[in-house]
Amino acid sequence: MGQASIIARGNQLPSAELNLGGTSTSTKVFLNSAGTAVTAILDKDTLAGTPGKAFSRIRVVAAGRVTGGGSTNFTPTLYWGTSTTTASNTALCTGATVAVNSVSGTWEIDAELCIDYTSVKITGNFANQISGSTTTFTARAAVTNAITASSTPALSFTTATPQGFCAAGAFSSGFAGNIAYLDVLQIEMVG
Repeated sequence: MGQASIIARGNQLPSAELNLGGTSTSTKVFLNSAGTAVTAILDKDTLAGTPGKAFSRIRVVAAGRVTGGGSTNFTPTLYWGTSTTTASNTALCTGATVAVNSVSGTWEIDAELCIDYTSVKITGNFANQISGSTTTFTARAAVTNAITASSTPALSFTTATPQGFCAAGAFSSGFAGNIAYLDVLQIEMVG
């Protein structure tokens, strides 16, 4: 990987506590203290590309802390979109489901992505790790969904509407002590 420079960071990090109401097992977007999604926005110039340049490479990292309030698993997901509702975003990378049974640990998703200006597409690969009841590292694999002009929200290189990434988490069993935080959400320009 070449020299990277951070081009965007999540707004208002760390996120507010994500405990899904203590009993929920639904996937929930990490929110800031104002109740909006913590997002890292790709600026319009990055999305527009450089004249004569066919593609750019970016790296998106989402990471944080997690505590299981009982016998439960945690699953992080990186989304394309800025909505507080997961259905209004597109799941880009879903991490492994890992036990965090009454323990605290950390989680991370690391996505290496290519912005293809010719086909209007973002695709790539990702890896993730969760340190919970055990430490699990998932080797690099293709992203779950390529981001295109047909995605929700649609990828556009000409819109002034902010476009970017957010993260979410889900617990498999509901406990009042289930908590997770998003501490890092950043976009790096790699090449």
